[in-house]
Amino acid sequence: MFDTEGEQLFLLFNFIPDDHFGNFLVEGKNKVALDSVIQFIDDTDNPGAMVVVGETGTGKTHLLRAAIRRWNDRSENGICFHCSELIEKMAVRQEKEIDFGRLNQLLNHRMISLDGLEELDQNELGQEMILYFFNLFLDHGGKLLFASRIHPVSMKRLRPELRSRLLWGNIVELSPINDQFLGRIMKKIGLDRSIDLSDDLVNYLVLRLPRSVAAYAKAIEVLDWQSSKMSRNISIPLAKELFQL
Repeated sequence: MFDTEGEQLFLLFNFIPDDHFGNFLVEGKNKVALDSVIQFIDDTDNPGAMVVVGETGTGKTHLLRAAIRRWNDRSENGICFHCSELIEKMAVRQEKEIDFGRLNQLLNHRMISLDGLEELDQNELGQEMILYFFNLFLDHGGKLLFASRIHPVSMKRLRPELRSRLLWGNIVELSPINDQFLGRIMKKIGLDRSIDLSDDLVNYLVLRLPRSVAAYAKAIEVLDWQSSKMSRNISIPLAKELFQL
């Protein structure tokens, strides 16, 4: 895995994924999840909530960003947060209470995506915040799209009233992605940058990098930049050297 130097090298790049529904790579049953999210987003007249459940690397964050992008492309007003980010922004730290005035300002948006829902299982303040916001936002005709590594049923410390609201909405599940499919994703990211990655390098990186499209994109960007800077081929030895794999 990455050591500190590898992580610092990654942080030199302000990578902004170009996530949209058209470049979401589908395998097996995940086509059903993709279609469900698109249908949920396109039904603009009806408020509601949906939870996308899947392991790390299955594309949950991609779907959330793609949903907000599609929503905003129609001149609607949507925004995407990670749950930990939302909790930090909306809490009065000194008193460990919710800043309801700031939270209510989010009603300016009609669509909100919240990633990392599983973190609520360990955060009582976050649960209170999301429960309040859940009721408020849907009452104002908005849509909420959540993503979680853990199914709400399996969150042992979740408040019953919040669990019931999450289960009241649609739950779609993403299937785990195998290494072969991850390799196809990495190859596509490389080709998008006009880089034809060798199969050996792709297999090597898939087994060692975090199972994340964003991590793959960052790694290829670093390899491309450093290979030009050092006048070296993009190869396994270069990857070993740069990322300490």
